[in-house]
Formats: sequence, C-alpha cells, structure tokens
Amino acid sequence: MSYLIYNGQLLEESTFSFPLPNRGLFYNDGFFETLIWTDGGVRLLPFHIARMQAAAAALHLTLPNELRTLQGLGAFLSN
Repeated sequence: MSYLIYNGQLLEESTFSFPLPNRGLFYNDGFFETLIWTDGGVRLLPFHIARMQAAAAALHLTLPNELRTLQGLGAFLSN
C-alpha cells in the first residue's frame, strides 16, 4: 500500500483525489520520504523520522500524529 499526507492527514493513495488549484503545486511546499519495509519493519526508521521532522519544520508544516514519533509510525505500519 502507498500513503500520502494531505492537509495533515495520512491517507491511502488509492482513496485520494487531488483538488485543483492546490497550494503545493503553486508554491512547491512539500516533501517526500521513501521507506523500505524489510524483515517486518522499516529499515533505518529513526533516520526517516528525523528527516521528516526536519523537512516539516523547515516548511512550517505539521506532521500527522502517525508520523511524529517512532512509536506512532510503528503502530501505524503494524495495522
């Protein structure tokens, strides 16, 4: 499954439709992070969390609760 964040919510990609016009397209204020799932977990997870937090802070974006901590992301990915 693929997920994305839109307006602070973590959404499944297959359920998402992109409304236009969109601030992210006009101002390019977004980021992406690719996670590799292997052996029942995400490789290098603490580094991913740190990068997402730094990117969100630099862009003055708020991460959804599921992406703010290792525990939050781990619980989300376990579902």
